[in-house]
Amino acid sequence: MQADVSLGAPRLSPEADALLGWAVREAATNVVRHSTATRCAISVAREAGHVGLLVENDGAGGRPAGSGDGSGLAGLADRVRALRGSVSTDGDAGSFRLRVLVPEGASLVPEGAA
Repeated sequence: MQADVSLGAPRLSPEADALLGWAVREAATNVVRHSTATRCAISVAREAGHVGLLVENDGAGGRPAGSGDGSGLAGLADRVRALRGSVSTDGDAGSFRLRVLVPEGASLVPEGAA
């Protein structure tokens, strides 16, 4: 498999750095376990006051999900919301994209805060 990585992000808060690292691990695991990808591209870039992570692969729908409970992306979304960020996915029969956006300098939102 070919992997392309492009990094163009500002210095991240420890929380955002850990979160994006976790997101890359989750996305890479999904590519390996649930796709027939021959290419995966990972990019991190500054986007209008946010840091954006984009993971794209060309093998969507290749292998069945297997025996996992499918909670990886749901858990990721929960963690991203704690930093006031967002997660989105899209794709078609031949590709899949995961996008994570977090505000620059994001830090954890205290329990009960809006």
